[in-house]
Amino acid sequence: MLEVQNVTKRYDQKIAVDNFSLHIENGEIVGLIGANGAGKSTCLRMLSGVILPDEGSIRYDDRLLKNDMQLRQQLFFFPDELFFFPGATIKDAASFYKIFYPSFDTEVFEKLCETFELSLKTKIVKLSKGMKRQVMMIIGISIRPAYFILDEAFDGIDSVVKVTFKNILEKLVSQYNTTVIIASHNIREIEDICRRVVLMYQSKIILDSDIEQLKTEAEQNGTDTGLEAILIQKLEGAGYGSKNISFI
Repeated sequence: MLEVQNVTKRYDQKIAVDNFSLHIENGEIVGLIGANGAGKSTCLRMLSGVILPDEGSIRYDDRLLKNDMQLRQQLFFFPDELFFFPGATIKDAASFYKIFYPSFDTEVFEKLCETFELSLKTKIVKLSKGMKRQVMMIIGISIRPAYFILDEAFDGIDSVVKVTFKNILEKLVSQYNTTVIIASHNIREIEDICRRVVLMYQSKIILDSDIEQLKTEAEQNGTDTGLEAILIQKLEGAGYGSKNISFI
């Protein structure tokens, strides 16, 4: 279980995340949606322990994340901007993560690389953006973390491969009770896998709801049942209207 209470993060005078609270049960797949700059990435960095909040607390299974290295071994963070050591091969990257994650399954990693036609000897710098993201996804899956935290993970990945990875994530949830948090600015990327959506705008949460419940309410109200249309309506209802472009 993840429990985030009144978390705030500032950079100089700018508030990146403002009084963020969230409760997620084990085995949930939750989508964190928001425009670029809404605060999604900052939230995920705090949830993964990369940065610390200025205020508030983050607990996993009643354990404070701060300074708990054993707990961090149960989390895997897939950042928006990937980093691999210069000259590293796919095998080198796996060896690096094995140092920090005792649960890393080398056999699963090698079979997944074979499935996705990735040679372990390939230097990562030679791969495309989408292929690099495939490598990172395979590493995360091979760790089988209790909490899988993904930031724009599907960006640049081919559609067929994307569907396969989503199926694998759902399998992790069903077989290992993995908790998955996926952040994206693209609603369509998460609509088919997430059961719950958290909407951020200007560093704050303005909606936290079950997706099917949102669609049922929209159908009952006779409005568009597409998730994108629903969230836009929720934004407008909260006073965050469309941009004024009448001057064009």
